[in-house]
Amino acid sequence: MTVIFYRDRLCAVVDGAVAFQPHIEVLEPDHPRRRFVSLLAVYAIEIQQGALPGPFRETEAAHHARCQLMPAQLVWPLLGLHDAVLAERFNLPLEQVPYRRGDLAGYRPAGAGPAAL
Repeated sequence: MTVIFYRDRLCAVVDGAVAFQPHIEVLEPDHPRRRFVSLLAVYAIEIQQGALPGPFRETEAAHHARCQLMPAQLVWPLLGLHDAVLAERFNLPLEQVPYRRGDLAGYRPAGAGPAAL
């Protein structure tokens, strides 16, 4: 069984299936927080099924969720936009955008040319 917290609040319990807490369950399926917590749960399920090595770590699960919601090749050309614009465009929680920027530090897509000095 994996207990998932997001922003220091219990959000879901994963034990082969996902049981969202009421404050997540009531959100629309496309709500940014519900989408993010859903991907945390998918990560936990993949560990439980042996598809990914464990144990479940919140930081690794959050990184995985950000990578799914903001694919590097799609977000890289848009990194000059404001965090709120990126959060809306990619439909993820606003507080995750700075982390994704950090994830992408040093990333250069193939064919992007030499890095600026």
